[in-house]
Amino acid sequence: MNTINLPLSSLVLKKMKKDKLNIDHVFILYCLYNNLSEPIIIISENFTDDRYNSYISTLVRKNLVYYEDKEKLGITQDGKDYIETLYIINTTGHEIKSKTGLSKEIRKHGFEEWWALYPANSKWEDKSTGTRFVEARPLRTGKEQCRKKYDVLINTGKVTHQQLIDSLKYEIKSRKIDSLKTNKNQLCFMKNSLSYLNQEAFLAFSEEIVSDPGFIQDCDGCGDVDISHNDIYDSNTELGN
Repeated sequence: MNTINLPLSSLVLKKMKKDKLNIDHVFILYCLYNNLSEPIIIISENFTDDRYNSYISTLVRKNLVYYEDKEKLGITQDGKDYIETLYIINTTGHEIKSKTGLSKEIRKHGFEEWWALYPANSKWEDKSTGTRFVEARPLRTGKEQCRKKYDVLINTGKVTHQQLIDSLKYEIKSRKIDSLKTNKNQLCFMKNSLSYLNQEAFLAFSEEIVSDPGFIQDCDGCGDVDISHNDIYDSNTELGN
């Protein structure tokens, strides 16, 4: 088995106590951080089921670990940050602001950027042609629920913030181009923001973005359709929560 070297200075122990974590919690985090599967198996075999499950439940509740499937555990970005924070405290001998807190703040701003990009409703106008689509089906809904889902997706590494932004831009622009081609508002068929995240609709555009990254770089149009970058955001100006 690999040698385990946990940082356990007095300041580290003080932080663990403040965060209501014990050595077993941190040991599990450490093993996941370093991809050490054997110690996790030993822990699960030697602890009672209730004790082991209690440790895992605490880590999941604190958003430090998550289940990749029914049996396999994964460490979140917050969990990685927590272990790195303990090492920094141990190395420097100084208390520092938790990197986990910083990560949450970054995700908070990231969500607001994504939320502002998501169309408030399906109403929009193509300024180059003067074509208007007036159907106003609500699209941007459930902000707090969306915030929580966004946080989980980013924290577990399911998707990056930039991938979410790029996928959304790709879908909006594609639907607007198709709307002009068919003279039927394709934004009406877009999922509302909560369903979009829950059903991971962004995955449908991941391959398209990789194969054609230029499509969303300047959003200046596609073929004979002239859609400016600003038009991508036009539908955000109404009915926002």
